[in-house]
Amino acid sequence: DRRAPGIAEHTRAAQQGHAPAAAAGARRREQLEVLVLVPVAALVEPAGTAWRAAYAAAGTRVCVWGPGTLGLLTLLFCRAGGAVVDVVGPDPASRELALRLGARACHHPDDAPTGGYDAVVDASTGASVPARALDQVDPGGRVVLVGVAGTPSLVDARLAVLRDVTIVGLLAASLGLEQAIAAFARGAVRPEPLIDRVVRLDDLAAVLGGGPATSG
Repeated sequence: DRRAPGIAEHTRAAQQGHAPAAAAGARRREQLEVLVLVPVAALVEPAGTAWRAAYAAAGTRVCVWGPGTLGLLTLLFCRAGGAVVDVVGPDPASRELALRLGARACHHPDDAPTGGYDAVVDASTGASVPARALDQVDPGGRVVLVGVAGTPSLVDARLAVLRDVTIVGLLAASLGLEQAIAAFARGAVRPEPLIDRVVRLDDLAAVLGGGPATSG
């Protein structure tokens, strides 16, 4: 199993027995009780997708494109599993945050490495990134597609065949929610640095619209 040890061992344990849906739901509620009073509970849904991306990446040398919430959570889960992770993104502040979260190195897209990875995760919205990820990954590796661009992303599928590369597309978080919650609850993944501020529900529309939040 090429997956980073922590991810692989945790997944094998989670898959043993396949508990009924009701029991799994009860465990999830118990785990959420640990998180319900803290802001990280809001990150559970993207964390489920990020956990799946880290598991699918199945490598010890990983490159993550897109240091937004999803990309940075993927970085954290990969690091928790023992992988060495590089991050690619255009925003200097996001790259700096990725370094603080444990990235080995961060690169602007114009300077991204051209190879040397077991897996490449595209958590960006760049239409050209899937093709670049296919160029970056070593033969026999994996490309994991999580981000969705606004225009079609075109790749030369012959490269995947000739280099024996597996391409995986992910969308739903549900298959990774239990594992993500467990990782948060036991402190294996600490996403607090991703939270910029906490706002009241009444202030959400103003915040999203760029207007001032009310006080109190």
